[in-house]
Amino acid sequence: MPTAQIGISILLRLSETIVSSIVLGLTAGFVSDEVTGRTVFILITSIISLLYLWYIGFWVPIAFNGNSPSIIILFGETFNTVLCLISWIILATEFPTDCNTDNDWSKTSCHIYQALLPFTILNWILFTTTTAIYLGRGLSPELREFSPLHIFAPSNYFWGSLFFNLNKTSEINMRPFPFCCIPYIGSNKRKNDLEKTPNSENFVIDDEVESDAGADAGADAGAETNAETNAETNADANIEQEEQITEDSSNTKQHTVDEANI
Repeated sequence: MPTAQIGISILLRLSETIVSSIVLGLTAGFVSDEVTGRTVFILITSIISLLYLWYIGFWVPIAFNGNSPSIIILFGETFNTVLCLISWIILATEFPTDCNTDNDWSKTSCHIYQALLPFTILNWILFTTTTAIYLGRGLSPELREFSPLHIFAPSNYFWGSLFFNLNKTSEINMRPFPFCCIPYIGSNKRKNDLEKTPNSENFVIDDEVESDAGADAGADAGAETNAETNAETNADANIEQEEQITEDSSNTKQHTVDEANI
């Protein structure tokens, strides 16, 4: 298990949880005295952020063994980033610079409102960072290895759902996801298996065929050489045999002539 990836995920997700909890507490304190549309929106935003962090921090790693459809994480990261940005903007448009003058709230509510601004900015920075990491190290590897429809199917992530776990994702069996009605649209077979592996297999097969052909050609050439060598050897043997017969015949004739002369 990559220690660095787990450490980064823990640091960022824990920071998001702490900051979102602070925003929730401050907003709840403000709303208990003063109710405005801005603060209600920020209250709802902080609740959504904590629910999402609960999902990826508990449900995904513990209840679902690190598996989750990527579309949920992509939507959660993007949605929370946008909500935090909007929260920051609406706070800044009516930000009290002096709680002693020019505001209709109590001094306590005014200070709470002022304290919300830096925490909403920090929360937006944190979610922007995790979204960028997820797009680069979570979603991109999945899209490189699988078809685009695989984002609707369960993928495996290291804790924090920022870093994609390719090995375990490839081992997930084809089955409906256990906690919702999303069908298993994607395939757990890599897109590369459909696009690259057949070609690679063909290359391997071609190499094997070429190797076999080369071996056969070598064997044929060796057989031809052996045949030629055997033919030459037999020809030489036949020539020697004929010479021997001719020599024996000559000796026989010479012996007959000698006997006749005697």
